[in-house]
Order: sequence, then structure tokens, then C-alpha cells
Amino acid sequence: MSGAPDNPNLKLEINVNADKIGPDLYESAIDFKAEATAKVGVIYAFEMIYAGLFKIENVPQPQIEPMLLVNCPMLLFPFMRRIVADLTREGGFPPLLLDPVDFMALYMRKREQAAGKPS
Repeated sequence: MSGAPDNPNLKLEINVNADKIGPDLYESAIDFKAEATAKVGVIYAFEMIYAGLFKIENVPQPQIEPMLLVNCPMLLFPFMRRIVADLTREGGFPPLLLDPVDFMALYMRKREQAAGKPS
């Protein structure tokens, strides 16, 4: 029997946040966590925040939040996905290949929760 764990469980968590940094300058960040466990315990725990700075001009105020929490993360995600795969592989594990994320659904769920509605 090899030292590899049998049927590891993988728990993933992705959240998106945004902050205003200055005039027309915003940070959009993807907060990512992954934990692989097996009968022996935690195999690995991976946490990262991948962010980008975006200058947004001439956009109506109500459209800025969805832009920062949907469009900007869509631009960042492919790069974060590559880093996650490379780091898990370089750590001696099979590369963690993330499926595409529906940031619009994530945004809508977050808005419903903020309004007190069940998701």
C-alpha cells in the first residue's frame, strides 16, 4: 500500500470582497480556502487571497458593486486557478484543478443573504 491517502475529502470555500482604495481605484479580492482530509487527518490546508487593483471611471455608482464582485473576479480567477494548481503540484500533491466559478450566482447569493432572504 502506498503512502497516499484513500479517497481524500476536499472542502473548498470561495468568497469575493471589494474595497475602495482611492478616487476611482478599487481592490477586488478572491478569498480561497481548500482543505484535503482523509482518515489520517488533514493532508493539506491551502489559503490564499488573490486581489487586483482596478481603476473604474464613468460607471454609475449602482453598477460598481456588481462590477467589483462579478466582472473583476472573472478576470482574476484564471490566474488564481493556475497558482493553486501549480502550488499543490509543487507541494507533492495532485494539482488542484478548480472548475470555473459562477461569480454572478455567488454575488446574487451574497445579496440575498444580506437582505435576510434564504438562499
